[in-house]
Amino acid sequence: MAWIEERRNKDGKITSYRIIVSGGMDSEGKQIRKKMTWRPPKENMSEKQVEKALNRAVADFEREIEQGYSINRTQTFTEYAEYVIELKERTGVRPRTIDRYKDLMVRIDNAIGSMKLSDIRPQHLNDFYKELGKDGVRKSGDKALIEIDLAKWLKENGYSQAKLSREAEIAPSTVRMILDKRGVSRETANKVSAVIGESTDKLFSFNPDTKPLSKKTILEYHRFISTVMAQAEKEMVIPYNPAAKATPPKPERKEPDYYQPEVVDAILDALEKVPLKWKTITYLLIDTGCRRGEIMGLKWKNIDMDNGILTIDHALLYSAKRGIYEGPPKNGHTRIVRIAPESKELLIQHKREQEYLCKVNGDSQLGGPIG
Repeated sequence: MAWIEERRNKDGKITSYRIIVSGGMDSEGKQIRKKMTWRPPKENMSEKQVEKALNRAVADFEREIEQGYSINRTQTFTEYAEYVIELKERTGVRPRTIDRYKDLMVRIDNAIGSMKLSDIRPQHLNDFYKELGKDGVRKSGDKALIEIDLAKWLKENGYSQAKLSREAEIAPSTVRMILDKRGVSRETANKVSAVIGESTDKLFSFNPDTKPLSKKTILEYHRFISTVMAQAEKEMVIPYNPAAKATPPKPERKEPDYYQPEVVDAILDALEKVPLKWKTITYLLIDTGCRRGEIMGLKWKNIDMDNGILTIDHALLYSAKRGIYEGPPKNGHTRIVRIAPESKELLIQHKREQEYLCKVNGDSQLGGPIG
């Protein structure tokens, strides 16, 4: 049995209704009362229309209470999403994934963040995905292209790519992007300019980036929203997950991109001119198909030199907020990889070289990553 209280403004006009439903008894035998405020969804509704909509709201609320839902009708999507992110972090989700969740929240917060969690419907999400697919949505705005010869500047000023990466607090791959004359964000351009000691506008030109977000990126937003809503459904905060009923864009299927034999031959020829460490690492990448972080994080204890076997149980990872750190492989599972005789021979030579350097530098034993 539900109780309905009319709420009126100072002019005596009904503005909303408070619905009170019994939620059973607590441990002390006192009656639990669940309450919600209902307002007519449209203005200028007739009394009969209001009465019909109110009765439907009462029936829905009674059913939710009967089924055990603990709906908080004041909690916004942003408030609950922050709780879910913290929950995922506590349960061991990778730091890089947590950082990505927080990045995604910037646009989500502006779109549906202030909406009540229980009010979000599939059409709200579909409208959001549609907006993400429009031109000019990218928050980066402009792409910065360097105007000076950065390679020349590095050489003249005694900088390596690694040193610029450290001092500018950007990823090594970002430094290579700048050297290749590829566009980077204004924030990155500001960091590099600060190290060089010139104004950003002198060192970089800016081109507007008006491309819509890719379908892959829009799907990232959808999957995160679905994760939040699925947790709310699991905790019986909402009766169903609206993201499961939304219609995100279909993922784009791309043809596999791989090196042709002649390109591999050219790479192997070029490796004859590089230090042994980089030659060994590149051979392992080509030979095993492992991810870069898995090979760069490979330790000598994970190599069975006699049988030519690698044990991949961790990887070096990078996060803009944490820098380089060690974590599990992408799929979270340890796997065994066999290597070719050429790769095994290079590892033997590389290990001898590292053992010699350890001896020269006074290190007692060989340890850490092979790189």
